Amino acid sequence: MRKIVVTGANGFVGRHVCRMLQENGYEVIPVGGPTSSPSASSYSMDLTRSDVRFENFFRTARPYAVLHLAGISSVSKSWRMPASVIGVNTVGAVKLFQAAQASGVKRFIFVSSAEIYDPLAGQDGEPLDEDAPINPVNPYGVSKWGAERLLALLRKPNLDLIIFRPFNHVGPGQSTGFVVPDLVAQIHSIWKKQSPPIITVGNLRVIRDFLDVRDIARAYVMALSPPVRPGTYNLASGRGRRLEDILHALIAKSHLDHIQVIQDPNRFRPRERMVLVGNASRYREVSGWEPLIPWDRTVNDILVNNTF
Repeated sequence: MRKIVVTGANGFVGRHVCRMLQENGYEVIPVGGPTSSPSASSYSMDLTRSDVRFENFFRTARPYAVLHLAGISSVSKSWRMPASVIGVNTVGAVKLFQAAQASGVKRFIFVSSAEIYDPLAGQDGEPLDEDAPINPVNPYGVSKWGAERLLALLRKPNLDLIIFRPFNHVGPGQSTGFVVPDLVAQIHSIWKKQSPPIITVGNLRVIRDFLDVRDIARAYVMALSPPVRPGTYNLASGRGRRLEDILHALIAKSHLDHIQVIQDPNRFRPRERMVLVGNASRYREVSGWEPLIPWDRTVNDILVNNTF
């Protein structure tokens, strides 16, 4: 049974990944952040601390592969704390990668982001492939692109490096601080009569490519074995959805009437890109992966299973 280290195991994506790995016969070594509770993960790891601790961990655990999900994932938070984002997402990833490589790990999967792409690319709605221009315009995107480049430069022939660039993903269990769960949290509050029938929003005209988190998790699990080759891969549905349409679908399924939608300038992101849609044909061709969960089911599951 192959051992797989999963960092960020107690996070939104990590919980789905760990469950899926166990269902597929892997031995999971879950790693959480420095504030993780013992029940959430077997180990805790501070990505800003000493490299020696990482090497000791890997030599003891002796995993076949590392799936590195941990990091600061909020674009809005990255504007407020850019130094911390670079420290965790870039420097921390490099420390973890070098320790894994020195300890004989065979495969390292790094989760980057579609936020690295130039915001001027794909504004005509054409899905972006992996050769699209790179020009991250927020600290989060910069942190991911920096990590991508450094890992590629530091990789030695004995380690397979797989880099994923997932586009937006949602689903049950996602915390607030992201657009869809923020909308759902407000709907739940109205349901419970804890607030008036008002939903506060940012820019609803933006278009994003949303995947269900369970389809994302399945893609990561598939990358742990052949035929998936080392390389860089987008994860996307290829279909853009306007945030305004998503909000209307959530309201319709909640059966709430007379909802007032108010735009709040404070919810607008600096340098917001209007369209971000991806082309994942490269990964489909090497792995056979494709999104399986219908959008309607995703919306239903978010409304039913997300509690705030």
